[in-house]
Amino acid sequence: MVEQQIVYIYTDGACSGNPGPMGIGVYMRKGKRVIEMISQYLGKGTNNTAELTAINIALEKAIFYDEKLIEIKSDSEWAIKILNHQYKCKQPHLLRILKLIREKEPYFSSLKYFWIPREENTVANELAQSSVQKRLK
Repeated sequence: MVEQQIVYIYTDGACSGNPGPMGIGVYMRKGKRVIEMISQYLGKGTNNTAELTAINIALEKAIFYDEKLIEIKSDSEWAIKILNHQYKCKQPHLLRILKLIREKEPYFSSLKYFWIPREENTVANELAQSSVQKRLK
């Protein structure tokens, strides 16, 4: 039997203005192997929308790759505290994204959400920023 490794997923949302053009960055790795890098423009919205959408898309990709041990790392203290049940979310448009995330959670045998400083999230940040900057040119 092969022992599963934890997949580390770094996520970030970017917004030029708030609200404004927004995008996401997702960086997935298993050990030293990069599984996926996503830089995706989302349209106009808020930074919180981008942060939760990045996590939702990250979980979709983890399911696609049939990964069961996941650690989500984000520099959005707000998003991590929402996901760890430390803050409540009341905005209907954000609750819709949160519901999508919660529906995916039972798929994983281990899913943990961690806040990390911005300096430790540079790849996801660059992916998110570049998705917005490409649209603004």
